[in-house]
Amino acid sequence: MKKWILFNLNHPIFVLIALAIITVPLAAGLMRLEFDSSVEALMPEQDKDYRLGQLAKQAFGDNKTFTIISIEPIRSTKLTTDVFRFLEPLVLELKEYKDFNREIEIMRMKSILEATGVTIATETPKAPSAKMKSTATKKTTDEMDGQFLDHEKKPDKKMTPSSQQKEQIKDTTEYSKEKNGNHDLSYSSWKQDLILSQESRSHRYVTLERARNKFDYSKLRQASLKSIQSALDAGGNLMLQTILAYHKLAQVPLEKIFSRDQIRKIVESWEDLYLFKSQKIIKNLMDPITIEDIQAQDNELRPSSILKKSEAGNYIFPQNDAEFISYIQKMSRNPLYENSLYKKNSQGDIIAFGVNFVLQAQENHTIIREYLWHLIQKYNHEPYQIHTMGTMIFNKFMNDFTRRDLTFFLPLVILIVIITFFFNFRSVRGTILPTLAVILATVWTMGIMGYTKIPLTIIGSIIPTLLIAVASSYSIHIFNQFLQDQHLISADHKKTALFTTLNHISVTVTLAGLTTFVGFITLGVNQVRALREFGLFAALGTLFAVIISVALMSAALMILPTPGSRKKKFTTKSNEHKPNALIFTMVHLFSITSIRHSKKVVLFFSLILLLSAYGMTLVTTETTPTRYFKKDSYVNIASEKMGQLFNGTFVFDIIIDSGAKNGAKDPDFLQFVQTFQNTLATQQTKEKYYILDSFSFTDFLKRMHKAMNRDDHSFYKIPGHKASIEEYLEIFSGKDEDSDGRADIFETVVDKEFRRVNIITRMGSYQGSEIGTAQIRKSRDYMVSLLRNQANPNNYQFAVVGTPVDFMTLSGYIVTGQVQAIVLSLLIVGLIVFLLFQNIAAGFVALIPISAAILLVFGIMGLSGIPLDIAQAIISSVAIGIGVDDTIHFLNTLRHQTRGGQTLDESLQTTHRLSGLAIVYTSIALIFGFSVLVFSSFKPVLYFGLLVSSVMAATTIGALVILPAVIHSLNLRLDRKIDHPWLKKVNLTKYLE
Repeated sequence: MKKWILFNLNHPIFVLIALAIITVPLAAGLMRLEFDSSVEALMPEQDKDYRLGQLAKQAFGDNKTFTIISIEPIRSTKLTTDVFRFLEPLVLELKEYKDFNREIEIMRMKSILEATGVTIATETPKAPSAKMKSTATKKTTDEMDGQFLDHEKKPDKKMTPSSQQKEQIKDTTEYSKEKNGNHDLSYSSWKQDLILSQESRSHRYVTLERARNKFDYSKLRQASLKSIQSALDAGGNLMLQTILAYHKLAQVPLEKIFSRDQIRKIVESWEDLYLFKSQKIIKNLMDPITIEDIQAQDNELRPSSILKKSEAGNYIFPQNDAEFISYIQKMSRNPLYENSLYKKNSQGDIIAFGVNFVLQAQENHTIIREYLWHLIQKYNHEPYQIHTMGTMIFNKFMNDFTRRDLTFFLPLVILIVIITFFFNFRSVRGTILPTLAVILATVWTMGIMGYTKIPLTIIGSIIPTLLIAVASSYSIHIFNQFLQDQHLISADHKKTALFTTLNHISVTVTLAGLTTFVGFITLGVNQVRALREFGLFAALGTLFAVIISVALMSAALMILPTPGSRKKKFTTKSNEHKPNALIFTMVHLFSITSIRHSKKVVLFFSLILLLSAYGMTLVTTETTPTRYFKKDSYVNIASEKMGQLFNGTFVFDIIIDSGAKNGAKDPDFLQFVQTFQNTLATQQTKEKYYILDSFSFTDFLKRMHKAMNRDDHSFYKIPGHKASIEEYLEIFSGKDEDSDGRADIFETVVDKEFRRVNIITRMGSYQGSEIGTAQIRKSRDYMVSLLRNQANPNNYQFAVVGTPVDFMTLSGYIVTGQVQAIVLSLLIVGLIVFLLFQNIAAGFVALIPISAAILLVFGIMGLSGIPLDIAQAIISSVAIGIGVDDTIHFLNTLRHQTRGGQTLDESLQTTHRLSGLAIVYTSIALIFGFSVLVFSSFKPVLYFGLLVSSVMAATTIGALVILPAVIHSLNLRLDRKIDHPWLKKVNLTKYLE
């Protein structure tokens, strides 16, 4: 430490230049930051339910992307025939992402290029093998969201089963060994079946028609919205409106000339959408216009459109009430469509239409999600209102809220910290230097996150604000020590005096940084990936904060004029610093209270902590996205709407394995599935478990059986013979575009081997009720118990997976991780303090303030009903990481004073005066800084701001009141070391001094 301080003082210019040189390239990494609010970014990849869910995605598609749109009249209680004209452009625009028309899309691309003067610089007809970017030239948050597709080329020849097993089967622990019952689905056998059937990851993604074109803008000419619109057909104009909405250009006047950058955005986005369409990104689309029903014609089962088409190829819509009723009667032949495509009220009137779709599996759906959101929202206008919901929409709003809070609250927090610096220190250097240290530590850490492509999750977005806390703490302590000693500094002996001042406080800061590092790095034991990444970068940022604070402050103070050498506007008249009177009075009161009434203080806070311990038992966990938003938010309003109209948007995948290829065609197996579905379809299940709907392979077979028997509803049941089922599947003429042996409409409900079926079960808000993690767990356990208690003589295996299960599982990992991190952090921090002080008492008392803060904050959470969610999962680490700083500063200063021969009372008083001021300065800055987060409309951020402010207050009181009271009441002497040979070998202090 001495050598480092001397180097900074001897070469201050070099140190400052070095800091600047390092900062510049790391600042560029900020532009590479990505956002990821998906559940996958949080889930432990080794979790058995999550792994089964991933296999379900491979076999049946990604139901996580299930999205539903409701269309309701604004000023009427029922739909009328004019709804079709309103709905038609929305449906046809979505349909273009399902049924790619190359000729039309090429024609539109040529039209947009001719209208703008843009040409193709390099045309690449071959499909790419690398990741395709979003708008290539757009350096905005969209590009920071990351790449939206990972293209992997298929092998030229099929691998043999034996070589596949050698190369791809890497799991050594079978799920069946971890099972809780006799009928749990085997992970390892299912994975092996998927590998053998060419369903491995490298074959899961649909390739593009071609690679991305690069465009030449050198001959770009002026173009207005009107001129571009005139060059496009009707569908192209709808596409243009979506792009303009995406880029926030929807209100551009017709005659306004687009800028070069705006045209670039339009062209690059056009290329995005062309490629998405070529990929047929919408896998399944169900809507009231293009919907088909299974009909029997000429001894053949075939999908038949409910709405007929004219000779020109246009849909013929109902023109009057009678035709509208006839249309609904046709749809009602298939019970699956009610509460999915249309909703009736108690009088039998149609009050809403629904459109729903599922996307092709992708690594990341961020970019297409944004385009589709703007595509849908532009239709949300009179005379109809539109609501859109699904897991993708949850993720969108979490991304938007996280980004907005990061860009709005972070500068506000920095501003408040700056104001606090100036209020406390009342000098320019006391404001600028700590602020620079805060900014540099944050830039370094976030820049490295950008370069390493670690995304900002809902929890990772807290890192910048947290680093402000850590870096400002160290800078405040260093500058406060400088102010305490500035009367000793003269121009003639400046370097020597600064060295004496900075050496002691730098050791203290480094010790605090070491224990803070430990507090954050212990999150590495957590199974939640996002929490591990948070712990890693919070710990890394702590190291940067120590390095930057010490280096910047020592080098800058060496260069700046000696205090008192000339008059300055913002310095005191005397060369001796006069602390803020209010803060000084507060610290003095803390000192008197903890010394003169130490036993009463200990007793009082013991009672408070007992109450907190009770409150801690009331803490609940919450990881369901809808609970992250306020009641009046779009997410909750739309979620409740979907529960009322279309049976919710939380999708469980209930996988049932027949145990043999083609076993899903066995009537006994299908009856087992149907019995379970019938058990779910009760009023009690809706009211108590919010399970509102389910459908599976059996529903398609029942519809086929009914169609083959003249639509007699008594035949809406599973055929009694396997031969009949096989015949129905043989004569069904549904499309099979990927030639995997299944009609496309079956792909979500039965695997290609016809061995396993997927019961798609929807859960939603029932009569305005909120859905949380506890309710999801209750519902999932209910479904598992039904399956286990149902007669199962053939030993069918099953599993309940899906995004809701991931939410539930995540809450368990949060609780377990909290306990592990707290215990490990306290043990390591106590051990470090013991080794630093070589005093057992020091190791124990160091844990008192942070333990009290943790207990107090979790007690507040339990008593006030604040849930433990993914953001609050780091509260204990924050309490330990930041709270231990105050404790280390107090203890190290106390030890330093007791070495001078002072009595314990005198040492405590001096320590309060020296370290207490800096501790309170730091806490005020952090409390006010984090308090702004309570204005967030995103509840995890709101609660985090409230609780971290409470942590700051609790650790301050713990360090300045509880800690000295305990030390005084027990008459502890921290300057007394244990004299043992092995302690001399592990003396950490000698490496720092």
